[in-house]
Amino acid sequence: MNDEEKKSLKVLIVILVICLLITLILFFINNKNKKVDKALAGNEYILERETEYSKDESKGKLPLINLKGKEIEEINEEIINNYFDIVNSEYDTYQYEYYIYEDILSLFITITKFDDSEYGNINYYSYNININSNELLTNDELIKYLKLDKNDITETIDTRLKDYYLKDSLNKDISLEQYKERISYKYENVSFVLKENNLYGYVSLTTTQDLTSYPGNINEFNLYKIK
Repeated sequence: MNDEEKKSLKVLIVILVICLLITLILFFINNKNKKVDKALAGNEYILERETEYSKDESKGKLPLINLKGKEIEEINEEIINNYFDIVNSEYDTYQYEYYIYEDILSLFITITKFDDSEYGNINYYSYNININSNELLTNDELIKYLKLDKNDITETIDTRLKDYYLKDSLNKDISLEQYKERISYKYENVSFVLKENNLYGYVSLTTTQDLTSYPGNINEFNLYKIK
């Protein structure tokens, strides 16, 4: 190896070392920024707050999202309002669960209100948030993130709804589309949740007499197994 080649090799080594250093610096900066994006650094992504109603097992703790941003503040405000809207009711229940899948925080809240209706009223709230950007994902954005096909998802839901229809005596008098209206199904109302490496959909349906004997949770749809 002549002097010119040795010189070129040294220059190449210096360039590689500089590139490596830049990569390491960017890595540490990104990790630091992820921590800063939390409202309270060092805590979990969900803060479980005790309230004066927490001793009631049907109400429990208040979950708040530990991330920064105006959109997160609005979500937390909605969570607080929904929680305190039902805590004074003896029979209404409040439940939540949350999961982390890759870069997605998935918070799922179920509120059951016992009103004048025969079976009560169930409300589902899901919040799927990219913890890198602190952005709330729509259902379609979540499907895209998971690299899934929306048509496959809607087909899975339709298959279950058709099963409800075929096992319901109402099918003698109304069509499948009319039946969907009868049970108050709308795709726009489905709450998507990433739960234990599965994509679930939850939607509150108007229960019919025959659906009360349907096995399992009629409001829960296992849409796709991710892993």
